[in-house]
This record gives sequence, C-alpha cells and structure tokens, in this order.
Amino acid sequence: MSCEFCKSGCEPCCPHLQSYGFDRDGTFQEYVVVRGVDAARIAPATDMAQAAPILCGGVTVYKALKEAKLQAGQIVAVTGAGGGLGSLAIQYAKAMGLRVFAIDHDNKKEHCLELGAEWFLDGFQDGQKIVKDVREITNGGPHGVVSLAVAKAPMEQAMEYIRKNGTVVYVGLPKDSKVTFDTAPFIFNANKIVGSIVGNRLDVDEALEFVSRGVVKVPLELIKLEDVERIYREMLDGTIKSRAVIDFSL
Repeated sequence: MSCEFCKSGCEPCCPHLQSYGFDRDGTFQEYVVVRGVDAARIAPATDMAQAAPILCGGVTVYKALKEAKLQAGQIVAVTGAGGGLGSLAIQYAKAMGLRVFAIDHDNKKEHCLELGAEWFLDGFQDGQKIVKDVREITNGGPHGVVSLAVAKAPMEQAMEYIRKNGTVVYVGLPKDSKVTFDTAPFIFNANKIVGSIVGNRLDVDEALEFVSRGVVKVPLELIKLEDVERIYREMLDGTIKSRAVIDFSL
C-alpha cells in the first residue's frame, strides 16, 4: 500500500498486486483468508448473495462509469448490456442519473429495457448501420461509452459513434485485443479513450452502498458448486443473463 499507484488511488496498478483467484486461492470455497486492509465492510442488512457479485463485476462497471466522467442527464452507451456486467452497468448508470443506450443481441432487449435502459439496439447487425442508428437516435452520439462486449467490432464501432468530446471506456477484453480506428476525427472531435480495470477500496465501498440501499439489484442465480461448468458454458456461448453465485448450503 506504499507505492505511487496505491497512494494515488489506483490500487489495481500496484506492481505488487496479488489477485484472489490468480495469485492467491480464489473464492470457490466456503472460506478464504484475506488481509484486513483488503476486506470490505458490508452493511448487516445486505443480502450476501447480492453483495457477492459486486466485489468484482459490480465495482468494475461502477468504476468504468466514473471514468467516463459524465453528468446526470447525459447519455451513456453500454455494449454487451444484457450480460452479467452489463446488467449491473445499466442499473448503476440509472442510479447515477444517466440515460442508458443498451447495445447487445436482440434476444437481450426485453431484459435491458426492464433494467432501465431508455433505448436498445441490436448489436449483431451491420456495423455501419449500428453507427448510423446510434448517432441518429442520440442526436450526435452518446456522451460516453462503457465497452463491455468481448468482441473487436463493437469496440471499433464505439470509436465511430461516440459524441464529440465524449469518452470511450474499454473494459471488455476480446481474444483479438487489437483494434483500429481513424485517428483524425477522434483528434478533431476531442474524444478520449480510457482503460478501466476493477476499482479501488473506495470504489468497492461506494458500489456496495448502492446495493445496501436497494438501488442496484443484481440479477443472479444461486447455484451449487457442481453447476459451475454449466455457467462457464453459458458465458462462452453468450447466453448468460445474470450473475451466478455459489451457495454451499444447496
């Protein structure tokens, strides 16, 4: 906690970072040992199943929305809006006073609108049509984009439909992580690109507060440990619509 990154609030950039599930044992178990400084306080009345997905997915999208530096009433586009992260991003954005433009497969439309998205667009159609429609519907493009989709095409499309002086925040990491875009309009339109990964301890506390107040409700499925393989298949197939929480009492 003494490096320049930790001191400045960018704890995920710490060169000595040890991530649970990677450098240390993860949480697919009943108990896990953590340092006191890493433990998050959770309000007693908070449903633990609701809190669990916040301590990665929730804080990740909450931090990304903060990185976009938007004002209440502005429009944020969320790609991959119907997935586990996207479902949380829509709710956090709404709670922050933002207007949400959801982009995902057409079979996620009803789900996204129920969560509070104001607009929905099928992200699996012609790329130039997507760019044209987003810009037309939002009268010039969204003020910010939180890119959660794990594919190259939506990442590049976001660079085309972002509003002048808008910010694209990259979170989702596709297999082919190299994207290309025309730098000229991006420069002349004063646009910004931001990479965002998880969040710091303050972000965790703030993200949990939304859940404790009932403002954000995690769409989740309680599963047994032996159901994990099925959940991974749904993630790979792109059919998952909620967060999966292992309940060892089942």
